[in-house]
Amino acid sequence: MSDVAARYFDGESARQIDVVVQIGPQNVVVRDDAENVLAVWPPDEVRLVVKPVGGRPLQLAHGKGVARVVIADTSCQAALERLCPNLNKLRPGFREVWRPIALWTSVAAASAAFLFLVAIPFAAKQAAQSIPPEIEARLGEAAVDQIARFFTVGDEAVYCSSPQGDVALSTLSQRLVSQVDLPYPLTIRVIESPIVNAFTLPGGQILVFSELLEFADGPEEVAGVLAHEIGHAVRRHPMEIFAANAGSATLIGLLLGDISGGSVVGALVQFTVRAAYTRDAEREADADAVDILNGAGIDGAGFVDFFDRLLGEEDSRLRDALAVINTHPPTDERSEFVRKSITASGAAMSDAQWQALKNICGDEED
Repeated sequence: MSDVAARYFDGESARQIDVVVQIGPQNVVVRDDAENVLAVWPPDEVRLVVKPVGGRPLQLAHGKGVARVVIADTSCQAALERLCPNLNKLRPGFREVWRPIALWTSVAAASAAFLFLVAIPFAAKQAAQSIPPEIEARLGEAAVDQIARFFTVGDEAVYCSSPQGDVALSTLSQRLVSQVDLPYPLTIRVIESPIVNAFTLPGGQILVFSELLEFADGPEEVAGVLAHEIGHAVRRHPMEIFAANAGSATLIGLLLGDISGGSVVGALVQFTVRAAYTRDAEREADADAVDILNGAGIDGAGFVDFFDRLLGEEDSRLRDALAVINTHPPTDERSEFVRKSITASGAAMSDAQWQALKNICGDEED
């Protein structure tokens, strides 16, 4: 056994204490000047904190504890190495401590990615398909006015209607809907809004914004947008978004047919306003839109042209409006798919019907 002068740091304060370290075969004992025992470390648990280089003091610690002993006289290192078999297995430093943390962080990130990219979308799809269509239709009907009001300028939702415009929209809608099998009746309405958009709510409620009609170059562009939205309705994509974001209690209530609670409708309004479909959902709706347009004999080139023009639009007001709700991110890949898949070349409606639809909100023809 040998005694070595050292300094002791308890790791809980900045105070250092002059001590004597007794190195023995049973234990390494740390005592202060008053012979008070401050620490007793089994030899096989004593580690160097860092390798001593160039005559620097030895820094010893017990396992992963915070206390340490600093010994200026390095001549005792040989005795320490004989008595402490793990001395040179350095106490875990930054890399060693953070390596498992980094590992588990990576595992957690991968798990979260799986949860949000695979598990939740799969569960949402299953939940959406489990909701009876008639319940979904009632939910859409209960929420549509609130959502329409959100996108109109005034306090109340303004639904556009005119005798000839209604006939033109109904004729086009029936022509498109006849190509699909929907689980509920489809309701397509135009709302007065300064935003270029159209989107679908659960239950087959489709809202077309008046600014979209103003922006469109022809009825084939509008037909393409409507066919895309009908594709979302066929796939029940809006219900999937709602199911992925709504709480379990809300979904259970909905499964039981309870849409009377304001929380259900409120949740639908909240999620619809900020809705953004996944890329897979957009591809599915694109494919359905092509099939619908081809089956109805309508030229699908307008569908691509509409989004290509939208993407290249330089008007800042329009770009700001699009930023409010952008559920149709156009990509070269999607445009190319539609271009290669269209087979029909017919018109969506007559010129007179197109003018009636454009003026459905009461605007006079220029």
